[in-house]
Amino acid sequence: MWLAHHDPGHYDRCAVIGGTHVCRRCLVLYPLAVVIAVIQVAGAIPDRPGVWIMWLAPIPVVVEWIGEHLGGLRYSPVRQSVVSAIAAVSLGVALGRHARHPFELAAAAPVATYAVLCLMAWLLAHRGGGDDSADWESDFAEAETQRLARLRATLDGSAQPASDTKSMSSSTAPTSDGFRSL
Repeated sequence: MWLAHHDPGHYDRCAVIGGTHVCRRCLVLYPLAVVIAVIQVAGAIPDRPGVWIMWLAPIPVVVEWIGEHLGGLRYSPVRQSVVSAIAAVSLGVALGRHARHPFELAAAAPVATYAVLCLMAWLLAHRGGGDDSADWESDFAEAETQRLARLRATLDGSAQPASDTKSMSSSTAPTSDGFRSL
């Protein structure tokens, strides 16, 4: 789960590597950002262009995030990879600058600004338990019902899942004092 951080209903947002689901955005974003951070620390990206990069490069990924969470944009793995690669340049520059000057305002301001915008979109999308919340709850309830049925079947030693209305035999029914009879 820590490599995917997506539930099975969103595994379309993952690449499968060695049988393990790995978040596609993270797979693109973090390795590229580390490479750019090393380049930044080496001094290959001048300060002024670096500031512009940190403000401009995240715009496509932020627009995508907001569009998907507010329902106006359908998910696309190709688009997700491309905008993540562009954002990786900004993240790499910010990480490199942070390594040289921790919490420098020029690097922290764009990160904070875009984080707040994305958080606001997420909160708007999930306010009042909208449709996604209802779908999640019904999916969870169905999965829980199936899990309990499999557990009952395992405990009963039967191949078929036990019915929810199965009656208890007298040897396992609780007595009036709350204990089970033998």
